[in-house]
Amino acid sequence: MQPSATSYGNFTISKKIVLIGGGANPLKQNNTPTKTGGIQLDNGSSGTIIMGFYIDGTNHNYCIKSIVDSIKNILICNCHIYNWGIITAKGISSWIVEGCVFSGYAYAMDIGSCNDILFQNNVCSASGAGAGSGSLNFQSGSISNVIIRNNIWISKGGANVFSPSFNISSLLIENNIFFRNNIDLTNLNGCQWHNNCFYLTNTWIGNSGSNTGNIQNNPQFVNFPATGDYFSFGYDFHLSSGSPCIGTGTGGTDIGVYGGDGRFNPGIVPPVPQIMSINFKNTAVPAGGKLQFEVIIEKQK
Repeated sequence: MQPSATSYGNFTISKKIVLIGGGANPLKQNNTPTKTGGIQLDNGSSGTIIMGFYIDGTNHNYCIKSIVDSIKNILICNCHIYNWGIITAKGISSWIVEGCVFSGYAYAMDIGSCNDILFQNNVCSASGAGAGSGSLNFQSGSISNVIIRNNIWISKGGANVFSPSFNISSLLIENNIFFRNNIDLTNLNGCQWHNNCFYLTNTWIGNSGSNTGNIQNNPQFVNFPATGDYFSFGYDFHLSSGSPCIGTGTGGTDIGVYGGDGRFNPGIVPPVPQIMSINFKNTAVPAGGKLQFEVIIEKQK
């Protein structure tokens, strides 16, 4: 789906399909994003891949929503999910959400009963103190094998990270950075916290019991205010030299969105080759002549 100044609007998916947009902020000659409204996943949509979109849920109270139970094998990657987030019905399994930005207001994911969920290398931004923007909201205690890895939660002060309505004990939370957030542990019992970085949060999880490698320190982003802020493409979440998050994640990887096996890139573009520029070599072509041009293509992570 080509970039366009006009949104493609809302649509419903009822078959397995691969949707590839041009990115949310492509860093190339034509940096127009590929925009959509709300996307609904219906019966038959298991196995779908959605990548490279700016998805605006402002008028719909969702960006991506499974409207039936038991949808499985979904990949959502390299999307900017703005205002509201991803809503799942019951019984979902084998979902991967990777390399996305969640900004604006409301949650990142509102999750029903689930199995085998991987949420990794995402930036979750909060709209204000006490807001749930960017939070993971678990609507059922029936979940298993949920991995939350190499994400960044940023806030201007006090926004929530988790909003579980039931007791949750099956989360593996590792290599994440929590920057000026509230972390409510009331219903998180027995979850595993490994090699996370906490900075100016209301809670310090520590390293007792099964929790290991967690640190309390400024992650030292290349460009992000120490007082916190909302998400902007002008910020750089790479780690500065000397950051305590370099090489201190599980297995020696970096903590944050540029560590681990997942994909995150500043332009939020899909992991496919991209035409970055087309440069014309001649400005006039005589009759019978040849138009000469150079196409620059780059592989994306």
